[in-house]
Amino acid sequence: MKFQNKYYYEKLAQLTLTSILSFSQDTLVLSDKPDLQDYSHNIGVEVVQDTYPNERQLESFWIKYEQNTTIDSIPKKQIDGYIKRGGKLKIENRKLRGGSLGPQTPNNPVHLVDTIKKKQQRLNSGGYQLFETNALFVIVETVSPLFDSYVDSIIQSVNITEYDFNFDYLFLYCHYELILCDLSKQTHSRFPISKEVRERIEDSSYRYSEDLANKK
Repeated sequence: MKFQNKYYYEKLAQLTLTSILSFSQDTLVLSDKPDLQDYSHNIGVEVVQDTYPNERQLESFWIKYEQNTTIDSIPKKQIDGYIKRGGKLKIENRKLRGGSLGPQTPNNPVHLVDTIKKKQQRLNSGGYQLFETNALFVIVETVSPLFDSYVDSIIQSVNITEYDFNFDYLFLYCHYELILCDLSKQTHSRFPISKEVRERIEDSSYRYSEDLANKK
């Protein structure tokens, strides 16, 4: 069981777009507000992780303590806090062997829609560099699988005319596939991600995030 920091997810988005949708590896660079910027093609992509708040808090435990960490090296309050939030830990020979992120959560797109809408609000609040094409890359962890009916409802729900600026595209990353949503046309396309490609992207993202975190 291994969870990642923000650098991991931003790198994962960059590598997925350049590997699956043929974005330019030379011009799509990591930045901030938005997280990915391509000035050569006038494209900006913000990256967000869609997960339940309690699970996100529990994930922070696994960012600090990976599998096989000895229990004696973890403060008792960290373990107690994890269990208090509903998480479970598997311990063998006084070492972490895995765990769970709490009780079962709803498997529907309601939370995902809310995550996207909050990013739309932030896009319109200022502070973001706007491009000719603006997109949102969402790492989806609250609903699986994303049925066509779910994706259609998401597109309809986030097509909000009250904002001055809206995302042109949504990229929904679901580990085994990438779903490209064209919000203006209200259509979507699915692009499978093979196990080999997914593992390569995830491994490269992990190495990048570890190197960057160690430098800070």
